[in-house]
Amino acid sequence: MNRIAGYILVTLGMIGIGFFITYHGSAIPLKELWFMLSLTVAIAGAFVMAKNVMRNNKFGAVDDAEFQRIQVLKSSGEKVALTLDNCEVRTRSYVQEITNDEMPGRTQMIDGLFASERNYQTQEIVQTYIVLQRKYDDRMLNFYSPPVTMSEESLRFYLSEANRIFLYIDKQNPRNYYFDFQNG
Repeated sequence: MNRIAGYILVTLGMIGIGFFITYHGSAIPLKELWFMLSLTVAIAGAFVMAKNVMRNNKFGAVDDAEFQRIQVLKSSGEKVALTLDNCEVRTRSYVQEITNDEMPGRTQMIDGLFASERNYQTQEIVQTYIVLQRKYDDRMLNFYSPPVTMSEESLRFYLSEANRIFLYIDKQNPRNYYFDFQNG
């Protein structure tokens, strides 16, 4: 979306610059001011596009590093098949306030003065994750999966099927691990 907005601003700015460079009429007063405004719009569009490109490159680099880490773990790490027998499925929940970025209407403002809880909405977020306890160097370590959007029953069913979820653990550093929810 930002990229499209950047292209539109640059295009409008260039059209304005081209128009006001060649304009010799007297119908538009202060054509130099309009020229500078068009130049400013073009520069703002270029800034939006550059910011979008830099943000995408930064996220791409992080994704590439994470991808490389996962590939190294899959190729050289210890592969543990997770089943209902060797791990535990847990859930946690929290309440999140639903925010509305729009300016409240007149009725909502008056309601807010009378009773502030009228305009307040919450949503309960339930997260399901897997915990595996394993002994390394005479210590019990807990391996926590990232939260998944499945219900607890669905995740248990997914675990009950053979070889569906794997845990890859770095042999030198057991705190470096990756849960693979793919098909092996």
